[in-house]
Amino acid sequence: MNSNRTIATNLAIAYVVAFAGLAQAKSGEVTYNICMGGEVLSSTEIAPQQTISTSKYFGVSKTVPPGGLNDQMSVTCYGSASTMGGPAVFTGYCVLVDKDGDKYAIRYLSAPTSKSEIAGKSETLGGSGKFTGIKGASEYKVTLMPNVPGRISTCTEGLLKYTLPD
Repeated sequence: MNSNRTIATNLAIAYVVAFAGLAQAKSGEVTYNICMGGEVLSSTEIAPQQTISTSKYFGVSKTVPPGGLNDQMSVTCYGSASTMGGPAVFTGYCVLVDKDGDKYAIRYLSAPTSKSEIAGKSETLGGSGKFTGIKGASEYKVTLMPNVPGRISTCTEGLLKYTLPD
């Protein structure tokens, strides 16, 4: 897997991962979609088939159906990817911010399932404002989109199970 694809995969997962679909209920499940674009910040080849890279990307979350609490949130993800002689591994963090400036963070971990898809899981780490005390976990699938070298384009769809304190 080349460095750009590895980073793209990592970023897409993030997102994705990014629990983009919190509904207005205090707990439940929501389906979300996040499309993102970004860039490879750094990439180091250790040896053939062994690369470590970092990336940053941005996007917007949408819930299905529209109107969930996280609908139309901005998403920023910071990720790393490694291909140390085995399957690629993508890890990182994302921050989702709503129109009021309230935000929450997630951590993700994923791996490729094919040349153009990645699957993973994420968990919420905490938040501010209406997201204070959020707990949740998500499973998602990332589709890698065409891009130019050094750039990343992905779309993620997933299911978030969450709880917010009363």
